[in-house]
Amino acid sequence: MSQRAGRQTRWAALVCAGALSVLGLTAAVGPPAATAPPVAPRTAVAAEVGDLTYQGCLKRPGGSATCAGTNNGLAGAHGIATSPDGKSVYVTGHGDNTVSMFTRDPSTGALTPAGCVTDADSFPGTAGCTDFEEGMAEPFGIAVSPDGLDVYVAGENDSAITHFERDPVTGNLTGVGCLADTGDFASCGGATQAGLEHPFSLVVAPDGSAVYVAGDRALVRLVRNTSTGALSPGACVMSTGDSIGCGTQHDGIGDLYDLAISADGTTLHTVSRDAGALFSFSSGFGSAGCFYDTDNAAIAGCAATQGLAASRGVAVSPDGKSVYVVSGANSALVPFDRGPTGVLTPVGCIGDVGTVACPTTQQGLGSGVDVTVSPDNASVYAVTEDGGGAIVSFGRSTSSGALTAKGCVSQVVDAAGCPADEEGLFQPRGVVVSADGKSVYVSSFGQDAIARFDRAGAAVPLPTNEVKVRTKKATCTGACRTIKVKIVTPPATGGRLVVCHLLPSAKFCPGWKGRVSLSAGAGGPKLVKTKSVQVSGGKVVLKLKTTKKARALLLEKGRLKLKLRIDFEPAGGVRSTMRHKVKVTRKP
Repeated sequence: MSQRAGRQTRWAALVCAGALSVLGLTAAVGPPAATAPPVAPRTAVAAEVGDLTYQGCLKRPGGSATCAGTNNGLAGAHGIATSPDGKSVYVTGHGDNTVSMFTRDPSTGALTPAGCVTDADSFPGTAGCTDFEEGMAEPFGIAVSPDGLDVYVAGENDSAITHFERDPVTGNLTGVGCLADTGDFASCGGATQAGLEHPFSLVVAPDGSAVYVAGDRALVRLVRNTSTGALSPGACVMSTGDSIGCGTQHDGIGDLYDLAISADGTTLHTVSRDAGALFSFSSGFGSAGCFYDTDNAAIAGCAATQGLAASRGVAVSPDGKSVYVVSGANSALVPFDRGPTGVLTPVGCIGDVGTVACPTTQQGLGSGVDVTVSPDNASVYAVTEDGGGAIVSFGRSTSSGALTAKGCVSQVVDAAGCPADEEGLFQPRGVVVSADGKSVYVSSFGQDAIARFDRAGAAVPLPTNEVKVRTKKATCTGACRTIKVKIVTPPATGGRLVVCHLLPSAKFCPGWKGRVSLSAGAGGPKLVKTKSVQVSGGKVVLKLKTTKKARALLLEKGRLKLKLRIDFEPAGGVRSTMRHKVKVTRKP
């Protein structure tokens, strides 16, 4: 019997014994061997909210993990992100200079490989990618915008942020440039931003107006155009006495390994691995307090608390009541209560067995790496390098934020004190829960893989505001005064549909009452007039009126490309938006 088969047999026995149901962790395995002794039947224990069931992994071709599928570009799998619509998962390959794309089945959480994009300076064919973009040398963090239309990647070795447009239907990414640190080592061109040296983590503001970046020497705010997703220089905060050109200073800033933002967009929380500290800032970089580990050097203006040494991961609960930090050196999970203004209060820590002195302990927390909170606020998951790699589960009180340990799964059985071992967890770097709360994904740096778990509990309903545009090519005749575009809105969902020419200067299509345009910017000639209609759900065909400029171009060249913005606001719901291109051909 192979070592792997032996592991599965031991794991099946544990499941049959019901031992792991108590921990809230199960694994999907095949039937026991024919020679296995019979096991007396037991009453099944119902899964609790947040319980995980292992569902396998995908790896880089030739990778060491025992996975069922492969996808190019996963060498040194690092940052991981899911799309708000639950249809895509993206993983950065630190060793391949890539972003790997996966299509996600919302009904099952299963992933289908969808290719990859690599750095423009990478040797063609090295990672098996066919698309290239500047600024992605040794990519670290990755983030998807709240509208699902853009993806941003932190290129650590290029000191740049790369921007991709995301197709909301297919999830495919198209590179549209990058913004670099002062000096533009990445050859992005255009304006540069001080403080982007070696960026690690990044998040997009909930209202889409900014992208925040945590890096080696600064915390940076980049201005984001909500119409196009394009980034422009903003501001930064650096360590006191540094000389990189930031207008704001704060003691202890440096080696900012991870970053999180509150759901209301008012507070940023970032952790320093070197300083063993947690810093909180307002969106305008006003200080909202900070903490350093009791065994580390004191930081001016900060309070001491236990368990923060070599902090590597931070997360804010969606309800805004809690912040959680994982520590590498202290092997601990440190919870904080978060007040209405974003001010934090430490409430103790949970340490790995036999390590830092915390009030409570939990196996598997050795050398913490990343942490996340589920969309329903009911679970917290931490990934660590304990036992080669592990994921630890906690139940979370939605009223107080208090945690209850529920067990762990590790790469090597019993090595971290975890009763189960699974592939794709070696040296994990990121953990994320899908927007619907049904799946948990872990990126494995050491095995060039992504592991998948099913998560028990009622799925979080995703907004029923998705719009699909069926027209990619259109024709017109004669003077071409109108162009027909077919659009599908959610069935039986009434609301307002607005279609307009895409201009970088507008936050929304013209006509949205009470909405204000943002920064100005040249967007080229307007080719269609804004169309606003009330819809009852389902298919609708809009006749868009062309402008004089559009008609002139069609008469002269016989064709043109329309760049449209489509906004849909369901009655009593949340507005969604998408960008769409239509190729128009004139028939005499």
